[in-house]
Amino acid sequence: MQKKVKIYSSQYCTFCLTAKNFFKKHGIVYEDINVQEDEQAARYITDLTQQTTIPVIIIDDKEVIVGFDEAKLKKALEIKE
Repeated sequence: MQKKVKIYSSQYCTFCLTAKNFFKKHGIVYEDINVQEDEQAARYITDLTQQTTIPVIIIDDKEVIVGFDEAKLKKALEIKE
């Protein structure tokens, strides 16, 4: 069963694009929330992480990964290579 993945990102964030390409490469379906267009979402991730860094990736509504960290994503999404 595939995990539920949300990414809080912006259109011009290089690390956000890298994360989305990672998801596409591994066939991971994800919900993309643009924090530039959604102020409430931007406040939510700032409150959650105490940071303003993006991307913020939330897996199964419990695991939070700030920034693009391939090793953490592979472990959290159980990707074996």
